[in-house]
Amino acid sequence: MPTLKPPPAFRSFLDKVIGSKLDRLARKWNQIRTIYHCFNLIRFNLLLGIICSLALYTEQGQDILRAMVEVEPWYDNSLPKLLFLFFTASFGWTAWYFARVMFLFRFPGESEVDFYPESHRSLQRVKTHIARFLGPVLFALISGTLLKAASSYESWWHGGAVQLLGMAGILFGGALLTLYVAYWKNRPVFNDSLGAIPYSSLTSIWDLPPVSRRWFGIAVTANLLALVVFSFESGVIGPWIGTAGILMLWATSMVAIGGAFVYVGNTYRIPIIGILLIMAVVFAWFNDNHRVRQVATMRPYQEQHAGWKQIPSSVFQSIIHMARGIMPRGLSSTNDPLESYFVSWFQELQNRWLKSHMEPHTPIPVILISAEGGGIRAAFWTAAVLTELEDRSRTMVENGELPATFARHVFSISGVSGGSLGAAVFAALVKDRDQLLKARLSDRNCQLPSHPSFRQTARMFLKQDFLSPTVGVLLFPDMFQRFLPWAILDDRALALKRAWEEAWMTCVGSERFARPFDDLWEDHRYDVPLLFLNSTVVETGQRIIMHPLPFAAQPAPVSP
Repeated sequence: MPTLKPPPAFRSFLDKVIGSKLDRLARKWNQIRTIYHCFNLIRFNLLLGIICSLALYTEQGQDILRAMVEVEPWYDNSLPKLLFLFFTASFGWTAWYFARVMFLFRFPGESEVDFYPESHRSLQRVKTHIARFLGPVLFALISGTLLKAASSYESWWHGGAVQLLGMAGILFGGALLTLYVAYWKNRPVFNDSLGAIPYSSLTSIWDLPPVSRRWFGIAVTANLLALVVFSFESGVIGPWIGTAGILMLWATSMVAIGGAFVYVGNTYRIPIIGILLIMAVVFAWFNDNHRVRQVATMRPYQEQHAGWKQIPSSVFQSIIHMARGIMPRGLSSTNDPLESYFVSWFQELQNRWLKSHMEPHTPIPVILISAEGGGIRAAFWTAAVLTELEDRSRTMVENGELPATFARHVFSISGVSGGSLGAAVFAALVKDRDQLLKARLSDRNCQLPSHPSFRQTARMFLKQDFLSPTVGVLLFPDMFQRFLPWAILDDRALALKRAWEEAWMTCVGSERFARPFDDLWEDHRYDVPLLFLNSTVVETGQRIIMHPLPFAAQPAPVSP
């Protein structure tokens, strides 16, 4: 049977029409690959800019920006503001500079893009425009977060809004300056001679000018220095820089390191980012540095004492544990079961009422308090309400209207998250009442009067900067710890605890927050309300209640 073939003219027509369309489609696809290839080389720069922008765009980030400017007088918090602007500018310029450096290299896989003669010219144009616009775009993104924070005030003339607008204007001016220098003037930066080197012409980092290699070394050294500083002095350095400034410092120091990862991965054709992620997952089984401190000198990467892992199940085991220096609270003679503790607590309160010659049948208030979570706002609200009631009740006791203060009528406080912190602040103030009344504090950080009230002290304590030390440790030593096989660095939880301890020492003058939990009820234990601090086991989801009374005789049932 003869085969039907189209006429030669028709075949030529099909080849011409379809071939040209396929050719144009291939060229478009090649352009897309070219753009993707360029962005892939600077993906760390872009990712860091997106992370910082999104972090400051969130409600929590907006709170951080507003807290930075809501200080009276406005110049009292000048250093964190200036450092935020400095590190933001450093981030924009560093991202722009190292993008230019990355575009100078021609990696082994880059030749796959050159399907057409004009591909190389297209690659050059794309790299030129991306490098010149990257810095100004990052400036503009952070400037936008400041504008959003300024718009949250009722008036643009509010003091905080004016400061945020001024800072946004400075960053926007920096964006225009960077664009002018990099795009229109195209002048060399730092006298590094990068402008004389064509893009995609270098094959090794040793081909770079010495100035560029020095800048890379400076960036890596800055990251290591920040790692060391936040490992040992986060409580001092953190408030100086501020949370927003620490975020931008981290982004600045990570630009060069991210570029080094990309260089190694592209040069040697190894998935270095994937390898790092696998290392973090595998090492997580061995490098736990989040253990709860049992004593003030314990590090969060040290093993916990066996006495905290399980309660002795027999008298013999209890004797062994006590011989080793472990005293479970359930065996301590200073603790009673909940029922007998309440009876003793109430009898002592009742005796105070009888001695004060109150009406015979006057009801005696017994107060149980529950404090919900909600971060520092819940802590501040809980502490403010309880301390205000305590201050008012003290006035009534001094006037003979009450036999005991509000705190003495509170049997227990149950709290979670921020509510637990507020309850702990109140209980610690009650315990340190004598210390507080004797203190004549004029410390600049707390700014307390000669004889501060409970509420004034709680307010000034919770007003301290607890976030910046925690964020500094999170972004530097704690993040670096994820890629180490052994736990050797402190975690962000310890930074937060130390911030509390230092603030309490500053505002009250005692080491209450650095002492064991049970010391709150060491002497005159009925004066301090019982604390029931609720939490959860991360690994299992089981509930934990921290309290000073004996543990239950039988383990609580596990929720399905």
